[in-house]
Amino acid sequence: MPNAGTFDGTISFWVIVCFTLPFAFALFGRMMWAVVACLEAVIPQVQEVQVEKIVYRDREKIVYRDRVKTPKATVSAVADTPTFTTDLQIISDTVDALKGLGFRATDIKGVIKDLCVSKSYSNAESLLNDCLKQLK
Repeated sequence: MPNAGTFDGTISFWVIVCFTLPFAFALFGRMMWAVVACLEAVIPQVQEVQVEKIVYRDREKIVYRDRVKTPKATVSAVADTPTFTTDLQIISDTVDALKGLGFRATDIKGVIKDLCVSKSYSNAESLLNDCLKQLK
């Protein structure tokens, strides 16, 4: 028993490690939780989930997708979109006048859209005349 009377400190080291290690893990976990919360605030989340439904002859299978499908812009889609060069006040005056004459709003908007794509109007009278020619 040469070592019976000496104290080397290994027991006290392990006691300190066993009692402080859970607190250290809790502190580390709390710091990681804060980092993740900050990243969630900075990085935008997916706003909507699209559901793709696949139907078989005998059963139905539902597949969930977590990504948003954005429509791709093509040259033909951009070229086909109408651009109005006519003032909006002229268009609204013409719509009001045609509604007063008894035409439906859906018919009016379609005719005005077609006419304004092909020609620019400076007054409501000329637009009204062309619309009446198209609607009759």
